[in-house]
Amino acid sequence: MRKIIFDLDHTLFDTTKWRDAVFMLLEEVGVAKKDILETFEQVYLLHQGKYDTVLHLNLLTENAVLSEKQHKEIKERYTALNFAQFLIPGTQEMLPALSPNNELWLLTRGIPRMQKEKIARSSIDHFFEERVIVVPNDKMPAFDIIDITSGDVFVNDHMEETTRAAMTFPLLRCVLFKRDDRTYEPSPPVGIEYLEQLADLPHLLGL
Repeated sequence: MRKIIFDLDHTLFDTTKWRDAVFMLLEEVGVAKKDILETFEQVYLLHQGKYDTVLHLNLLTENAVLSEKQHKEIKERYTALNFAQFLIPGTQEMLPALSPNNELWLLTRGIPRMQKEKIARSSIDHFFEERVIVVPNDKMPAFDIIDITSGDVFVNDHMEETTRAAMTFPLLRCVLFKRDDRTYEPSPPVGIEYLEQLADLPHLLGL
């Protein structure tokens, strides 16, 4: 069975929209935008470009920017968020179309607890079951765990990472999902195909 390996952030899950929703919750309980952004940067840098809401809230509380009462209120409101609203358009139609005849994988970089929360709370975890790999940095070694064979597909939004995958694993069909906030050359690099809408992936794969 063909394997289709998806990235999570900015490919299936709109991480910017989710993060902005978290920031809005903080502003609504009275935290200044300057304090939100400064502590966000501290968490982001400390964890090498990875973000976690728990670490962010804890830091705000430790710095006495967020009171215990506000911390509790934010956690309750965050728990009530509907994560399905953060899925990239087309995700909810595409995954059921691909799932019956393909083995779907998630290969994502980040903090394991945070990544698994995004997957579970957006209700896409059942498409992947145990086929979820969270790595701290480099994704390339994980492809050996997945055991790439001819015809397998990698769908990702990161140009450099996708290019490396195409060069390292010539059997892998690499599809770059084009983000709205990035600019791209008219023609993709050798070994890569462009995808503008997730809903078009089944058609691109000939399904």
